[in-house]
Amino acid sequence: MSEFFDLRRQRDDVVSEYFKALQLKKDHYGIETDAATIIQKGFRCFVCKKRFKQVCFAIRQLERFGRGFLGRSNLFSFTFQILLDFVNRSMVCWVGGVYLSGVDRY
Repeated sequence: MSEFFDLRRQRDDVVSEYFKALQLKKDHYGIETDAATIIQKGFRCFVCKKRFKQVCFAIRQLERFGRGFLGRSNLFSFTFQILLDFVNRSMVCWVGGVYLSGVDRY
């Protein structure tokens, strides 16, 4: 019968240790919550910054593509105009086996 009372004391010790641990958890709940919030804030900041950089990179790429397209089209029209001016100014006419330069063809 004495073992029964010994077990009862041990049972009370387990319950008291459980409640001490529970109280300790409640005491540190605010600190743990603050630490978790800081970690989440850092991660969210990282994700937001990464997405922002991706958007900025995409915008820069689109600007580059647009400038390249406009540059090529402007270069083509400019080069074509220079070529036309050159041909109109210095066209050599072939008349009767002789090259005539600067002759009005009209």
